[in-house]
Amino acid sequence: EFNVCSSDLPDPLASTSVDGSPSLVRAFGLNALSTALSNVLSFLRIVILARLLAPDAFGLFGIALIVTGGLQVLSDFGLKTVLISRVGMDKSRRQDWIDTLWTLEMARGCCLAAVLWLVAGPAAGFFHEPGARALILILAAATALGGTLNTGMYLFERRMQFGRVLI
Repeated sequence: EFNVCSSDLPDPLASTSVDGSPSLVRAFGLNALSTALSNVLSFLRIVILARLLAPDAFGLFGIALIVTGGLQVLSDFGLKTVLISRVGMDKSRRQDWIDTLWTLEMARGCCLAAVLWLVAGPAAGFFHEPGARALILILAAATALGGTLNTGMYLFERRMQFGRVLI
């Protein structure tokens, strides 16, 4: 007979589960905290920029963010999700996936920077703001550097160790 109130069931509020991994509730809390902090920092960054920049310059920055953000969304192939969802990988295969993902993210960052470099002028012309071109070119360089992020951090998300991602 199965008893749902059995003490053999793992406690979802415990700090770790039976196998020593973080509990679901703790992982959810850390993930929520990470998301909230990220959103608060983004909001503060926008408030500070709005205060420091003149309205025209803030608008130019918005145009540059629209162009770069749009291209980043269109070029995201979900490789992070593939790495996170791979179950049962042995350690050597996992390292191969991490290395491959890092290489692909580097290539994506460089290709995206090149595309941004090419569309900077036409995008600035589309918005009738020639000053947006320079900002798009600066964000293109930042996008190329963004491809160097440590893809091994995705494994912490896979293991629901959001505390390490948060730090």
